[in-house]
Amino acid sequence: MGIRYTKTCAVIEGDVPADDAEALSAWVQGQGRPTVCLKQAGHLHCAVLQVLLAWQPRLRSEPPDPWLRRVMGLSDIPQSAGAHR
Repeated sequence: MGIRYTKTCAVIEGDVPADDAEALSAWVQGQGRPTVCLKQAGHLHCAVLQVLLAWQPRLRSEPPDPWLRRVMGLSDIPQSAGAHR
């Protein structure tokens, strides 16, 4: 699906390829108070994730993926929890 841009929010839906990272970065930089909705986010290419981590826009909603929430610092679950030995 990708990224849908509104006047106030970038709505990330489904899987987002690397091709969308540059446009997302430009959009975030051009906003006064950028907001991103990750409620329906699927797999994010690492380039897209890097944009989110670098610019740290406000989040309207968290992603459904526990790993992604943890990487973005949104989860209370320690990284070692659930790790298999």
